[in-house]
Amino acid sequence: MKNVTMQPWSEQISSDGRTYWYNKQTGVSQWTDPEDEKTPPEKKWREMKDEENRIYYFNTATQESQWTKPESFDEKWNKMQFIKEERHNFFIMLSSSVPRQLNPISQRTPAIYTMAELTSRFDTDPRLIITPQKRRERYLDEWIILERKRRVELEKAMISHSMDVVRERLLQMSQAGQININTRWDDITIILKTDPNWRILLNYDRIQVFSDVMKILYQEYDQQYNDQMAEVRRQEAIRRKHFEFALKKFLMLSKKNVLNLCYYEIEDEIKALPEYEELALNISGSTAEDIYYDIQESIQNELESRALSIKINDDQLQYDTFTSNHEKELDGLSDEEKLFVFEFCRMNYVSSKINSQIHEKESRKALMRLYKLTPQLATCSNYKVAKELLHNRVEFAAVDSDEVRNEIFQQFVKWNESRKCELGEIIPDDSDWEDFTHLFENELKKGNL
Repeated sequence: MKNVTMQPWSEQISSDGRTYWYNKQTGVSQWTDPEDEKTPPEKKWREMKDEENRIYYFNTATQESQWTKPESFDEKWNKMQFIKEERHNFFIMLSSSVPRQLNPISQRTPAIYTMAELTSRFDTDPRLIITPQKRRERYLDEWIILERKRRVELEKAMISHSMDVVRERLLQMSQAGQININTRWDDITIILKTDPNWRILLNYDRIQVFSDVMKILYQEYDQQYNDQMAEVRRQEAIRRKHFEFALKKFLMLSKKNVLNLCYYEIEDEIKALPEYEELALNISGSTAEDIYYDIQESIQNELESRALSIKINDDQLQYDTFTSNHEKELDGLSDEEKLFVFEFCRMNYVSSKINSQIHEKESRKALMRLYKLTPQLATCSNYKVAKELLHNRVEFAAVDSDEVRNEIFQQFVKWNESRKCELGEIIPDDSDWEDFTHLFENELKKGNL
């Protein structure tokens, strides 16, 4: 065994008094002492006697025997093995006083505690007679410690077994419908008061079992509830789909102008649909009104998507000219839908045009401000010089037309001829002037001025 002596072995005792060693980390048990494995095989010689009381030597590792004393014979190891064997036999003698069917709960302590009790019980036993008095006392103390430890482990195993049995019984009772998640602790104590496994347990262990079972029942209840709700939601989704399909069919056949109709204007007709009664069974999700407006919105989105592909100009701002110029794009639409597309296109066009005008106006205004805040232009009237100076500025590039830039510059030249202020100064009566001192300071910091 690899590194066996480095592992946490502990000495244990069996029901018949034999000692063994248990490894807590690996869960391995063995009869031989791990310490013995440190001794090389060639030194494991024991001094023995045969039936005629003749001494011979036996190797416990190789199973060899010989009459002559081996050169590697270790007196200390031989004596230690003799004491171990003596101790082993002494333990077996003491354990013979322990009942085989031991109940560690009712028989918590060994029957033998003192040397007087030991001598009285085993006074004629040769295993006691050959053991010196000092070693008797030591062996007795060690045996009592190991026996108590064994009983503690037996008690743990018995309690664990009883907890498992009680837990299994409660689960069987839950399957039979005798208990459920609403069962109280007091009810459990009455039901199990005569159960032998229940009576073995302390209240702490009983509460632990009860808690474990209730946790399992709650998990099962939650799972059942979630499964039921999932099925309910699935059925509700099916009913919504059926109603949505029926409503679309109704609106198509009735040829109603869905784009301009409120739900309440046709509510009575919708409620007359057979699928509406099924939808009314739903406890969550979209209502009939929600579904109606969803259909209306989807129609509007579809029409808006078609309208975005249509480009118009100033000559197509009348309905008649619009429809005559876009017959292909409007093919298959009703008059109400064509009108919706027309209004959407016209609104987009006008909005875009207004935004363009606003952008152009702001760009022109920003360029004029740039001219006014550029000190190099204070005495300049040549547009080419201004263009060379400002061609990398955002405000200058924002105005697309060079002709417009020149036009704005000529306006600046006229304004500059009657300038009555220094850069950054606010003129109260000048409506197109604002305080740009902070901008001027930023330009100075960046080195642009």
